[in-house]
Amino acid sequence: MKKETVEIYNEKNNITAQFKKILFDKPLASRYTRFTEYCEKNQIIYNKDHYKKARALIEDIICNAFKEYQLLTYLNYNLSNNWGEMGEQQIKISFCRNLLNVGHSEELTQEHATEFMNLIEKKSKDYKVDNLNADQMLKHLNSFTWNIFEEKYRVSNLNQINSLLIFLGSSLSVVGGSYGSEKIFFMGKGNRKKVGSQFVLWLNSEIARTPNAIMALAAFNSAYTREICIRNESLKTIFYQKWIDMFDHSSEFTDDMYIERNISEGIKDHTLSLYNVQDKESLLKKEKQFIEDMGETIMYHEVGHIVSQSDILPITVSPIIEASKIQGENILSTLLEIIADFSPNINDQKGPMQNLVDIAKENRNRADRMFYMYLSDVWFFDTEDEYMYLYSDLMALILLRYIKKDKQIDYKSLEHDLYFDPKKEPHQKDAKRFVNFLFKLLVSGSTMLENIISNIEFEINGKKQEYKYIKELLYYNFKKKNVMIDESSYSFMTKYWSLMIHNVRLFSKDIKSIDIYLEQERKDILRKMFIATAGKKVAESYIYDHRQFIYDSFIQIGIKRT
Repeated sequence: MKKETVEIYNEKNNITAQFKKILFDKPLASRYTRFTEYCEKNQIIYNKDHYKKARALIEDIICNAFKEYQLLTYLNYNLSNNWGEMGEQQIKISFCRNLLNVGHSEELTQEHATEFMNLIEKKSKDYKVDNLNADQMLKHLNSFTWNIFEEKYRVSNLNQINSLLIFLGSSLSVVGGSYGSEKIFFMGKGNRKKVGSQFVLWLNSEIARTPNAIMALAAFNSAYTREICIRNESLKTIFYQKWIDMFDHSSEFTDDMYIERNISEGIKDHTLSLYNVQDKESLLKKEKQFIEDMGETIMYHEVGHIVSQSDILPITVSPIIEASKIQGENILSTLLEIIADFSPNINDQKGPMQNLVDIAKENRNRADRMFYMYLSDVWFFDTEDEYMYLYSDLMALILLRYIKKDKQIDYKSLEHDLYFDPKKEPHQKDAKRFVNFLFKLLVSGSTMLENIISNIEFEINGKKQEYKYIKELLYYNFKKKNVMIDESSYSFMTKYWSLMIHNVRLFSKDIKSIDIYLEQERKDILRKMFIATAGKKVAESYIYDHRQFIYDSFIQIGIKRT
C-alpha cells in the first residue's frame, strides 16, 4: 500500500494549500495534538526539513505580530498619558528592559533610557504610526489584526494561536487575557509542569509582553481558562533588585528611617536569617533555593485563584468581581487575592498558606522562611504602589494572627482556619473558620454588587432604560457574533459583566452608586478584619486605625531594622 505524502512547500518555495488545509482544520486539530502525531498515526510521509522551516516561518509571523502590538500598546499609553494602575515609571522601566534585553542583575542607566527612546521612535516609523494622535492610536490598537497565510487573527485569539503552536510542536507559548480594563500577554519559551490536576507554564524566556506586564508581576492566571503562567525572568529580577540590592545599598539605612521602610527591612532581615544568610556572597550561593521557594509560593497563589474562583465559589460570584476591576482595584477584587492565598486543598490543589502548613509538617524551617518571604512580598507600604495598600492592609492584619511574640509561626491555628468542608456551600459553612469567613464576605459582597447594578437606570439617546433592556441588548449582540450564551460558564459571565459595567459607565449617572458601595464595603471589611485579628477592645482602643495597629504590632514583635 502506497503511503500518502503531505507536501509542505511547492516548487516556488511557497507553503502549499494542502499543508494550510491541515493547519486550519479544526476537527483534525481536535483529534490530533500535533502534526507529527497526525502523520504517524495515518502513515503520512512529509519532509522534516520543510516542516521545521514552515514552523519557523509561522513562529516569526506570530512573534512579529505580538512585538508590534506591544509597541502600539506603549504608544497608546504615552499619547493618552493614561498609564493605568501600574504607573508610568514601572511601565517604562519594564518595557525598556524588554526591548533592550537588559539583564535582571544589570541596573538601568541614562544611556539605556536614550537608546530606549530612540528605538521607540524608530519602531513607530517602521510600523507607520509615528504621525497618529491619541484617538487614532487607540482605534488602530483596538482594530489590530494580522494574517497567518489567509487566516486572520487578533491578540484576543490566544486559544487558537496556542493550539496552532502546539500542533506545530513549537516551544513558544502565549499567555494572557484581561487585566482590569486592559489586555495583558506574555510570549516566550517555557515548559509545562503538572500541579495536582493543574498544568502550570513556567516561562523561562520572554520574547514579547505588553508594557503593563511589569517585572513585579511574577505570575498570571486566568480562572476561566485555568491557565497559569510563572515568569522566571521576573523571579530573578525580584531576587536581584529586591534581595541582592539590600547589600548593595545597605548604607542607606538611618535611625530616622520611616516606619514603613523600617518594618519592610526588618521582615527581609528576618527572612534572610532563616536562610542563614549574612552577606551578599552567601545569598548569591543560595540563589537557586531562594528562587525555588519564591516561585513555589507564587505558583500556589495562582493555583489558589483557580481553586477558589472556579471550583469553590458559585458562578455568580467571581465573574462580576473580576469585571468590577474595570473601575480599578477594589475591596472585592482584593478579597479574591486574599482567598487565593488562603484557598483550601481541593483535589490536590491548594493556596500558598495550605502549602506552608503541609511543608511545616516535614520541614518547619523551610515553611518559616517561605512565610516571612511572602510577608515581605505582600508588604507594599514602603512603595509607590498605592493601589496595593489595601491588599497589604488585609494580609498584614491576617498574617499577624499567626505570628507569635517570639516570631514563630502558629501553624496549628493556620491549619484550623483553613479547614473546609467541600460538601457544603461556601456561605453555609462555619464562619468561625477564617477561610469560610472570607468566602461568606465574597458571596454577600458580589450579591450586593449585582443588586445595585440590576437596579441602575440607564439613559440612551435621551430615553431612559432599565437593566433588563441592556441585558437583552447584550444577549442579542452575543447571538449576532455567535457567542454561546451560557450562564454557567465563567468565561461567558465575565464577558457579560464586563460589558454590563462598561455600559453603566457609558450610559448611567448611577455609576457613583457602585463606587459608594465599594468604598463603604472597604471600610466595613477592614473593620471586621481588624476585630477578627485584634479583638473589639483593641480595635476600639486604636479608634479602628488598623494601619497604626499593624505598625505597632510588628515593632513589638521585633520585626524591624535594628
